[in-house]
Amino acid sequence: MPDYIKIHTLVEEFRRDLMKQLEEFEMETVREVEKRVEKRATQEYRSNIKSITKLAMLRKDNVENFIRLVKAIEAIENRKGEIDSSFKQDLKSRLGFNDWQVEALIDFVQIGRAYEQLKLNKEKVLEHLEV
Repeated sequence: MPDYIKIHTLVEEFRRDLMKQLEEFEMETVREVEKRVEKRATQEYRSNIKSITKLAMLRKDNVENFIRLVKAIEAIENRKGEIDSSFKQDLKSRLGFNDWQVEALIDFVQIGRAYEQLKLNKEKVLEHLEV
């Protein structure tokens, strides 16, 4: 009978060690997948920013795309409230942008607004300090 207890104890220790190793492997795998997904998303986002940057360069062969970009930016700028999915869908279908490009354009406009506000506040602070 004591042999069964030793065997059972060994089996339980083995099971615990195995479960611990499996959990560690799972956590490591999840971290690796998250890193890869984040890297891929960042690469796609940068790619779409580059494609928008190319559209922003006004050249003879790029006039139509430039106009599409300007229309999209103006539509986003004129949107005062939340930008909902129907508005995004409208931009995609009407102006021919993909999901990522629409998101990048929205970010572009929001960053532009923040930059303008920063410049305005900087001027106010400088005026206040001079007084």
